[in-house]
Amino acid sequence: MYDALIVDDEPRTRQALIKSVDWKKCNIRHIYEASNITEAKAQLLEKKIDVLICDIEMPGGTGQDLVDWIRDQNRMMGVMMVTCHPEFSYVQKAIRQGCYD
Repeated sequence: MYDALIVDDEPRTRQALIKSVDWKKCNIRHIYEASNITEAKAQLLEKKIDVLICDIEMPGGTGQDLVDWIRDQNRMMGVMMVTCHPEFSYVQKAIRQGCYD
């Protein structure tokens, strides 16, 4: 079983993701939440997170900034980016960082 962290500045989005997915079927044991990159980093330092689900655009730092920080820490985990941002260059950079579509 795996642990996941959902990072999004919108509480409704986090709750929608939590409620709309059958996490046990996905082999996810625990789901943690963070509303910004600072909270996410604290949780990543404190817990063993296997899957990161992260908004690309947030106040105080982007999801891509967080992925760069994770890679600098030599942490290995699956990363999925979510966004409603229309700018495709954000998506291109996330894919280049090894994130899932």
